[in-house]
Amino acid sequence: MKRAINLESSSKQVVRVLSIAEQSVIENNPTNSNYILIDNYTEPPELDNHMSVNYPMWDKVNQIFKWVQIQYQNTATEELLEIENLKVENNTLRNELQTANENIDILTEAMADLIGDAL
Repeated sequence: MKRAINLESSSKQVVRVLSIAEQSVIENNPTNSNYILIDNYTEPPELDNHMSVNYPMWDKVNQIFKWVQIQYQNTATEELLEIENLKVENNTLRNELQTANENIDILTEAMADLIGDAL
């Protein structure tokens, strides 16, 4: 589902969604806030209990909108954002490590071929 979202200004990889609006707000924006149009909006999940809260977040690296449900009394939003940022950073590092290992394998095979040709 398409929606327009307004994001907090942050250098972090996962950020708060400050507001969610119909896509028409991009053209007719009374507040002059910066909105981006997303295709993967989902409605918030049903709350588990009355002490839970749904927080909308945007993963800037993977371009994913998500709702994170927490028990309001147990978790502060700053820590929740930090956890989500660490998850994204961890996935990025895993991908980089996999690419590096693949490059090492390619170089090892090339060296073996060169050594074999030299003999």
